[in-house]
Amino acid sequence: MDMLQTAWVAGYLEGEGCFTSNSQNGKKYARCQAMSIDYDVLRLLQDAAGGIVNGPYTRPGRQKFWRWGLNGDAAIVLMLDIYDYMSKRRQHQILTALMHYRRQAAAFGSSP
Repeated sequence: MDMLQTAWVAGYLEGEGCFTSNSQNGKKYARCQAMSIDYDVLRLLQDAAGGIVNGPYTRPGRQKFWRWGLNGDAAIVLMLDIYDYMSKRRQHQILTALMHYRRQAAAFGSSP
């Protein structure tokens, strides 16, 4: 991503994003995620940052929505790339996700 794309991705994820880590079936991973009713915006995010867009999903009485996600090493790289653009609250969320990811790696006997 160039600087303009990085800033756009950071701005979008500041408002709509989520940064986490998880483990499933003994595998650890970092994750960036966003949900939106605007499929075209999530496709722009996908074009800039990678990942996949899934959906549409529906809930009774609500508009359909899509989910963008980026996992693993690519998510870690993105978190680090956008970190300086993010608010203190989002920076804290990113650091928490990365620390949790490292703890999971240690618990499973591997290094990130």
